[in-house]
Amino acid sequence: MKRVRTDFLWQCNHKFKNKTKCSTPYLTEEQLKEAFVNMFNSTVANRDELTEGILDIISEISNTDNIDAKLSILYKELEASAEQIRLWVEENAHRAMSQIKYEAEYAKRTEVYKRVNEKISELEKEKLIKKNKYKEAKTALSILKENNTPIQEFDSGLFFGLIENVVIKSNCILLFNFKDGSKVEYELQKRSQN
Repeated sequence: MKRVRTDFLWQCNHKFKNKTKCSTPYLTEEQLKEAFVNMFNSTVANRDELTEGILDIISEISNTDNIDAKLSILYKELEASAEQIRLWVEENAHRAMSQIKYEAEYAKRTEVYKRVNEKISELEKEKLIKKNKYKEAKTALSILKENNTPIQEFDSGLFFGLIENVVIKSNCILLFNFKDGSKVEYELQKRSQN
């Protein structure tokens, strides 16, 4: 009977995409879970420090006044640009003019409109990202406040509630990237693989 492997390995997303194999090692699921438990328990000891960092991040990302001010200006520019296009189309409809001249000017005016609209889209995306980061940071803060004692075993809700991703920096160093933007390095005990 063939043995089926049931453990999971965590590795670089690009490990086999290029001709040169990514040199970062893989982790077993158990190693990752153990590292998270140990890292979390060490941060619980410094919870006040971590909480203060999250509060600073929340304060920074919750302020969208600068983006809102830029958007206000751009929306006015967009409206003015749309009006310029409308007036040009109207002028062409009521007065004889070279269609080459008309099309060139129309293209120029619509290009301005398009550029302003693209800037608005970029700022709206930036604002949405800040809003999502704000929610994630508030969730992380809430999770940390609820879980203020060391954990004995891996908690997937805690992991996925706090951690954005984990980067294996070397054979022994993991970088836990929290959803709020903070980072914690953790050194694995012993590794014998790759």
